[in-house]
Amino acid sequence: MELADLAGELGVRLEGALGRRVDVARLERVWGAAPLLLLGAIEEGRVVLDRDGEWVGLRERRGEMARRARRAHDLHRRRARASVRELCEGK
Repeated sequence: MELADLAGELGVRLEGALGRRVDVARLERVWGAAPLLLLGAIEEGRVVLDRDGEWVGLRERRGEMARRARRAHDLHRRRARASVRELCEGK
């Protein structure tokens, strides 16, 4: 079974056990690719299991993650504006 399938199965099981919505993500993936998602997890998430003891360090780096998330958000907005401009100009 692939890692993505295992994460999905884990999410389903946790949702059933906890009775609430659960997102499962690999830290290595969201650190570089999804800073907005990681920032949301740091600010609103609840740790179920942290075998490596990384949660405290993540919380301490919240300011850095907020800056990364803001830059990513700004980049997405600029790209969206450029796409809308292209559509409106008929390109």
